[in-house]
Amino acid sequence: QAGELMIKGDFDPLYLNCFLIRHPSVGRSVPSRSPPRNPKRALRRQEKHQPGMAGSRETPKDRVLTLESMNPHVRMVEYAVRGPIVARANQLKKELAQGVKKPFTEVIAANIGDAQAMGQKPITFLRQVSALCMYPDLLNSPDFPEDAKQKAGRLLAACGGQSIGAYSASPGIELIRHDVAAFIQCRDGGIPSDPENIYLSTGASNAVVTIL
Repeated sequence: QAGELMIKGDFDPLYLNCFLIRHPSVGRSVPSRSPPRNPKRALRRQEKHQPGMAGSRETPKDRVLTLESMNPHVRMVEYAVRGPIVARANQLKKELAQGVKKPFTEVIAANIGDAQAMGQKPITFLRQVSALCMYPDLLNSPDFPEDAKQKAGRLLAACGGQSIGAYSASPGIELIRHDVAAFIQCRDGGIPSDPENIYLSTGASNAVVTIL
């Protein structure tokens, strides 16, 4: 209702309504009810009507996302880096490290494109650009090639305060999303790709959590 304001935070629910609240929409102070005469009785009454409080009984209706309410396709998703086979592989790795004798000496993870975990050396150019972005003073160092410096400078210019420590928009840095869209368009033979439809993440697991 007009003039009322809901506050969430680390406040005592019994005495929050004692505050004098100024709501910008009404431009005047709205005094609330006086403190309860019997706090224990008021708390019991509040627990009865508010789900999630101590002593209350949560019902399925109180839950926003459940296995029944979510998209059925989400429940059927299969992820190659999880599951019983991966769990068994990790167990075998631990046993080998402990000296348990097996008819093999190593476990090769063929279920994920984690090339560096399999011994591939990192690409030097990418590490150089990362180092330059992390420590921009290195841009003046003669130990780094000019192409890496140009790439790092372009990325830093797209960051707030020219620092990768600054916050970015939730979908990611706009410049990088435009670059990704241009790559996809080139890859797909010229089919337009909208950078507004690009959402960057630090990995598949983090992306799934964000989508949910």
